[in-house]
Amino acid sequence: LIVGDYTKEYSHWDAKQSLGTWLEEENIPGIYGIDTRSLTQKIREQGTMLGRVIYEGDSSDSQVMEDPNERNLVMEVSCKSPHVYNPDGNIRVIAVDVGMKYNQI
Repeated sequence: LIVGDYTKEYSHWDAKQSLGTWLEEENIPGIYGIDTRSLTQKIREQGTMLGRVIYEGDSSDSQVMEDPNERNLVMEVSCKSPHVYNPDGNIRVIAVDVGMKYNQI
């Protein structure tokens, strides 16, 4: 997760824990103090780029970096066969999934 600003204090009425605690529990790296507008502009101008967050003291070669552009990601996430969600329904809807979320069905 890359954010421009972060505070350890949280105040949302429904919050159970801080963002930092959740990221740590889920083993998700995070970094703050980044100019996210500049980063967004760079990605918009140059297209998708490979990148990594490197902790201080780690070598940039310590982990192998896989290029997702070398894989057929569409095939990996696409349904292999049709799914019927309401077999007894009297209304038929055909959905061609081009990024549909489950809650839209």
